[in-house]
Order: sequence, then structure tokens, then C-alpha cells
Amino acid sequence: MCKIQERSSSELKSLLKRKRKYLLDQYLKPLINEGFLEYTNPNNPYDLTQAYRYKKTEM
Repeated sequence: MCKIQERSSSELKSLLKRKRKYLLDQYLKPLINEGFLEYTNPNNPYDLTQAYRYKKTEM
């Protein structure tokens, strides 16, 4: 989903039918830590307008 378009946690929560905290703890944070996702505003991860996008990896 984030590979096609940047998504906020609220959008992802609705699409995946998960609670926001569960989504953050179980999906978003681990994917960020593993390098698959990145913040759109990395200097302020708690920004209310924060969104997530697929992190392009070099091959």
C-alpha cells in the first residue's frame, strides 16, 4: 500500500481494520526498523501529519 502512495497511520488503520496502537507496534515500527518503510517527516516522527512510504532499496 505504501509503495504506491504515502499513507498516514489513520488511513492504514482504516484500510487494515486495526487499532492505531496495534498497527504502529506490530507493523509500522518493525517495518521502519527493518528498512522497508520510512517516515515522510523523519525529523519529527510524532508529527500529526506524519505518513509512511515504501523505502526504495538499492540492488
